[in-house]
Amino acid sequence: MQSSQTTFLVLGGGVAAMNAAQSIRGADPDGRVVMVTNESFLPYYRPMLTKQLAKGAEPAKFLVHDESWYADKKIEVVLGSEAVSLDTSAKSVTLSDKSQWSYSKCVLAVGAECFLPPLPGISKPGVYALRKIDDFQRLRAVMEGAKTAIVVGGGALGLEAADALCAAGISVTVFENGGRLMPRQLDGDASELLSQKLESSGIHVRYEAASEEVVGDPKAEGIKLKSGETLLADLILFSTGAAANVNLAKSAGLAVERGIVVNEYLETDAADVYACGDCAQYHGVSYKLMSEAAAMGKLAGSNAAGGKGVYEFPAPPLYFSGAGTSLFAVGANGTAQGKTYEVDKTGAADGSYRALYYEDGALAGAILLGDTKASGKLEKAVQGHWSRAEVEAALR
Repeated sequence: MQSSQTTFLVLGGGVAAMNAAQSIRGADPDGRVVMVTNESFLPYYRPMLTKQLAKGAEPAKFLVHDESWYADKKIEVVLGSEAVSLDTSAKSVTLSDKSQWSYSKCVLAVGAECFLPPLPGISKPGVYALRKIDDFQRLRAVMEGAKTAIVVGGGALGLEAADALCAAGISVTVFENGGRLMPRQLDGDASELLSQKLESSGIHVRYEAASEEVVGDPKAEGIKLKSGETLLADLILFSTGAAANVNLAKSAGLAVERGIVVNEYLETDAADVYACGDCAQYHGVSYKLMSEAAAMGKLAGSNAAGGKGVYEFPAPPLYFSGAGTSLFAVGANGTAQGKTYEVDKTGAADGSYRALYYEDGALAGAILLGDTKASGKLEKAVQGHWSRAEVEAALR
């Protein structure tokens, strides 16, 4: 147990946890700050897992900060352990190593895990997901002997992983449940152009490809689709979203839905317990993006140390880089029912594409494919509801 000084216990080891610990230390130079993570690595940039999959960089290069940074800021880090119980009345946490920790303030930044659909055979060896460095290392090991791969999921992370596998010389097929790519972010023209870019780079996309079963015995050897067709592959990677880690909070009696429910101050419904990042849910929403986790972590830490900041996070943009192209999308894509948009679309011979969606004279959404240099301006324009004249002036 700790001394009588203020103790801030941050549960989790991702960017949200790190930013929470940093904010706490900035606001309280004397309190004890302890960060507990079940991983064996210090906080790292999770997007590097897909971006470096083909290159195989050492995980040490993924770290946000090295050990000396935490030592300088007097942030204690407990690696390879996790909270198994939280007693909000006694203000104590029990870790998997049986140790008990008392806290003055607790920040839950326990993240999320890859969501694997409940398919028959999903737990067989040879089925992979990519969310942690351990996943990265396992994939790197099997990639060396693989000639074919199936990636289930046509979102940005799935396509980045597919691009990395393709770059490693593996023949890749992407299974997309829907009829086109990223229908929530892209319009039909952008989806088609992206599909063409992927195909020309060697990535084959199967649409309306709903998985029914992982086949093979004892190792996974392929996927049977609901259409009855079976496609075999040496490597099967699921990129079908993430599920918030809520079990700790739920067993402690905290309000939990799809994530740990927080208010505008990122407080849970237990006194002195905050939640942030991929495990948290505000107004029913969790984007599970690194930018969101970083913003939430900073605010949760600041508020735990006595602040009263209010959380505001705009709908985040989509960024994708792969298959020899870049993609940016933010806001409306013209598909919302009951709404009328004015749209400006332009294309070029090199396959680049731009679509600007206006609602009531203000920019409501933008899509860029190929040339994404204007992404920063357009993100500000959508968030600021710029007029057509303002947008055109900014893009000149």
